[in-house]
Amino acid sequence: MAEVLDIGDYLLGKALGADVHVLAASMSGGGARPVVRIIVDTPGGITIDEIADLTRRLKADEGLAEQLGSAEFGLEITSPGIHAGLTEQWQYPRHKGMLLQVQIQTSDGDESGGRSVSGRLVRTRPEGIVLKLHGGEETIGWEEIRHAAVQLDW
Repeated sequence: MAEVLDIGDYLLGKALGADVHVLAASMSGGGARPVVRIIVDTPGGITIDEIADLTRRLKADEGLAEQLGSAEFGLEITSPGIHAGLTEQWQYPRHKGMLLQVQIQTSDGDESGGRSVSGRLVRTRPEGIVLKLHGGEETIGWEEIRHAAVQLDW
């Protein structure tokens, strides 16, 4: 069973690279050889070369080994993938023109209510996103977005 890393603050304090954001971190199989899983992204999307470089640097990081209590640990660093959804405002601009499925929560915050819309991301604004729908455009405020995911339209 995965547990939330105690090293989250440690990772946030590290210079992981230009605009590299840690979206999630977990650890499993404690003891002699724990496995650390980290999901990272950048505003422009992270490349495999950036992930490989980050993996090499973190494997050699003595501070990380100290935080884990083991010099021997597995390390898996990945991007969030298209099905992970958009969780941060800075992730939206690079998906301009793409089809998004957005779950909108009700104004009272009721998790069981709300509605779902599909549309092309036209632009982001300080107050939210603008989607092109069949009947025109709709602005959805950041605070209204419960979940948003890129849809593959082939």
